[in-house]
This record gives sequence, structure tokens and C-alpha cells, in this order.
Amino acid sequence: MRYREPFTVYKRTLSSGKRIFYYYTYDENNKRTNGFSTGKKTRSAAKAYCFELLRQGKLIPKRGGNLTFKVYATDWWDWDKCEYIAYRSKRRTISKSYALTARHTLNKHILPRFGKVPIKTITTYDIEKWQDSFSDMGLANATARLSLTVLRVMLKEAVRRKLIHTNPAKAVTPLKNESKVTGILKTSEVEKLFDEKNKEKLWPTEILYLGNLLAACTGMRLGEVLGVRGESLKDNYILVDKQFNRTLGLTDTKSHGSREVIIPTNLYKRLQKLSKQNSNGYLFSRNGGTSPIQGDVLRNALQHAMREIGITDEERKERRITFHSWRHYLNTTLRSNNITDAKLRAMVGHANSQMTDHYTHFNPDDYKDIQKVQNKIIKISKVG
Repeated sequence: MRYREPFTVYKRTLSSGKRIFYYYTYDENNKRTNGFSTGKKTRSAAKAYCFELLRQGKLIPKRGGNLTFKVYATDWWDWDKCEYIAYRSKRRTISKSYALTARHTLNKHILPRFGKVPIKTITTYDIEKWQDSFSDMGLANATARLSLTVLRVMLKEAVRRKLIHTNPAKAVTPLKNESKVTGILKTSEVEKLFDEKNKEKLWPTEILYLGNLLAACTGMRLGEVLGVRGESLKDNYILVDKQFNRTLGLTDTKSHGSREVIIPTNLYKRLQKLSKQNSNGYLFSRNGGTSPIQGDVLRNALQHAMREIGITDEERKERRITFHSWRHYLNTTLRSNNITDAKLRAMVGHANSQMTDHYTHFNPDDYKDIQKVQNKIIKISKVG
């Protein structure tokens, strides 16, 4: 009978490009197990690690038992170490920003409740009571819903790894959606905000003025505005293919796709000038284009400008006006000027399966009607 090694080590490349050695063995039924990480970067170190596990009788990790959620959660959502990320990224797209948010949620909301609990003993009722506790702590339902989503993914993976038989989070009904509608500025207020005659009083610098004006004319998200580089500027349009995140740097857009955003000629010339000043790097920059300004700088500049035209902080909060309100403003303005939904989706990046093929292939001439609406916004500021 041919001798079989008690384990086999093999190399796995994680989504980050880092290479780690894993091993598999055989259970009591002579069935091959799933792969287990050694955490080692060399084959020799991985083998030594496995031989030590073999000596201790721990080559096959104990399934379930008293395994606590905290131990199970080790390395979860760590981009370079998480086995789930490596598994999922080969099958579906997963972004670093998603992993970062999930890791924050795990540490802040999940581990404090379930960290010391054996994973096999977590019940649906436990999770429901945990969800109910969010409001008692003064936290929003949206936070509870996000936390439930992250927990569901982790427990579903525990089922796949045969650590538990069923996912207790699957049957939990999420708390109701209490999303509050973002407010929108009035046309008369926008006119005051972008009036060139009062620009220096309202806006500390040119880039803060133009960053907000660009968002008003295009509906671009804050990260997308910050992510504009010299190479993004085309002939009277911007290729929106990236967004800037303070922690992760330049990443994919929210939809993981790209879109072409038409911009008015006068604004295009102003942005070209910014590009030259910043050596074709980031347009909204204070260090020559090497990196963009922080998002809070643009947000705070808008709040300052609103105070200057008579919108107090209390009123702003009550009306829920934020930088994201520019996106709502453009959507409302385009619709009120009879722009088709297909064009609107293509412009602002609201992907929809019903979008016509005609507008998935960008032709600036097809968007002249949108440019006319943008020029109405530009006209009130007399940019030129």
C-alpha cells in the first residue's frame, strides 16, 4: 500500500498579491479537508508548522466545539490575511473599502457582543436581542442593519467551513429602514453661493469654489471630485473611473465601473487651468497635485458659504443639506428640464439594467441638452 503524507502544503496567492502557504489533510473518514492557512511565507516554514501541529494532535482544527467567535474572527476582513476575501475575490468583486468598513463594524459592534461566545451557541434570538439593543445605545437602525449584514456573511462562511450547521442570522428580520432624505438647495440659494462677485467672501480659495461648482453641475460624489486628475479631463467631459478615499487612496468608483460626465465649456477651461497648475496630478490639491485635499475641507467650505448667505448651521442640519445635496440638486434640475432617465442615469452613475444601449456608448453630442441645463447653473455664477 502506498504511503500517504499526513498533510500537503501548497502556495496560495491572496487578493493582495501576498503569497502564503496553506495545507490540507484527511479527516477520520479519509476525506480531504478544506485548506488551512499556516501563515508562513516559505514551504519549509509551513512544513515545520504542520509537523508541530501533527505532534500536538491539532493538524485538523477542532470543528465548532468551544471555538469562540473572537477566535473565529481572527484575520477576518484583513485584506492581506482574510481567507474569506481570498475565496470571494476569485468569484465576485470585493473592494478594499468594503473590507475596511466590515472590519470597523466587526470591531465596534459585533465583537463586543459575541466575541466571548462559542460560535456554536449563538442563536437567532441572541442576534435579534442584539439588534434591538442598538436603539437603546442611541445608534441608528442603519448601523444595526449594516452590522447584521456583516455578521450574516461571517456566519454563512462558518457554515461553509462546517463549523456550524446553520446560520442563525439568516432568519433575523432587519430593523426597519429609517433613511432620511438628503435636503436640496433652492435655485435662489445656489445663485447666491456661486455668484462670482461674492466668491472671495464666500469661498476661501478657487479650488473650493470650483470643487463645489463641479459637483453641482455633474452630481459627482465627493470622492469622485477628489479623484479627478489631469488625465481624467477629456474634451469637454470628465472620465469618472476612480474615487479618492482618505484611508485607501485612489479606488474604484462605488459601482466599480466608469462613466463619462459632460461639463460646460467654461468650467472645463477653469479645470484645465487647475490641471496645469498641479502638473496634471490631482486637480483639487494644495501640494502641486501629489494628493487631493481632504473631503472635510470641501464640506466645511460649503458650510461656511451657506452661513455667509444666511443659512445657519441649525437650518442646514434641519434641512439635511450636505455636500451630497449637490447630487440631489442636479438630479432634480435635470428632471425638471425633461432630461430622460436613461441620460440621467448615465450622467450620475445610477446603473440600471433598463438603461438603453445607446447611452452606454458615450457621444458628447448626445448630451447637448444636459449641457444646456448645466449652462443655466453656470450662468448664475457668470463663470467665464
